[in-house]
This record gives sequence, structure tokens and C-alpha cells, in this order.
Amino acid sequence: MRLHTVKHDRPHTLWCGPAALSALTGKPTSECIRTICSALKQPPGSKGLIGVANTDMFYALELLGYETEKVFDWDRSGVQRRRTITLAEFVSRFRDCSDPFLVNTTGHYVVTKGARFVDSYQQRPKLVAKSYRRDSLRVHRAWAIRRMS
Repeated sequence: MRLHTVKHDRPHTLWCGPAALSALTGKPTSECIRTICSALKQPPGSKGLIGVANTDMFYALELLGYETEKVFDWDRSGVQRRRTITLAEFVSRFRDCSDPFLVNTTGHYVVTKGARFVDSYQQRPKLVAKSYRRDSLRVHRAWAIRRMS
């Protein structure tokens, strides 16, 4: 799978959930929004896409023919309290993987593959090392994304 440029085809604000789905699937954000609304059981014209839960993202991905596998989880409740890693550290750890990753930072979704990332602000794949956000985004959870067989 490749990392796609986000195809934002709506005049409204681009939020991170639809941007992440578009980057993963190559589909326009209007279709991604309809899929998320279907996962949320909301009518397509709903304005409730400002926040999308991880479970709803997984269901939307499943509806589009993709599966997820958790590869990173920062557990706040653990006895051993370690700090979260930055987006740059995450990309460094998973740079050689062939799958793209849906990365959940603090209240935001980012999609990475290799050394590049895409989100609602950076809609074309860009090197994480050249991004001003590489050290400010803290990774909480991440999933490898694959087409269902």
C-alpha cells in the first residue's frame, strides 16, 4: 500500500479523521466522511466529525476493506510510567515496515509510511524530519493498516 495525497473535495474544514482515511485509501474526503457517518450511524450531512473515536475509525476502515493491527500503545495506567514518543521517534522505529500506519497522537490522527507522513494540515506526503511538528506530536497509539484479503 502507498501513502496517498489527501483528496479534499469539500468546501468545509478538513478534519484529521477524514484526512487520515483519504491518505490511507486514496478516496476523496467526501466519501470518507460518508463512511465515517455510516460507522457513527449519523446522516451524511452531520457536522459531528470534529472528533472520531478509534473504534469508529476502525469500523470505517473495515467498511472500506482494510484491517488494523495495533503496533504501539502507550499505557498511561501502567506502573512503569514512561513518556510518550515523538512522531519522529515513531517513524524512526517503524521506517522499514511496508505497511502504512494510522497514528493517534493527542487528539489527532496522522498517517505515516516510511519516513513520510500526512495529516489534515500536511495533505501531501512530507518527510517527518523536515516537519516543524516532528517533535511536538506525541504518539499514544498506532496501528498497521492492510487491505483485507
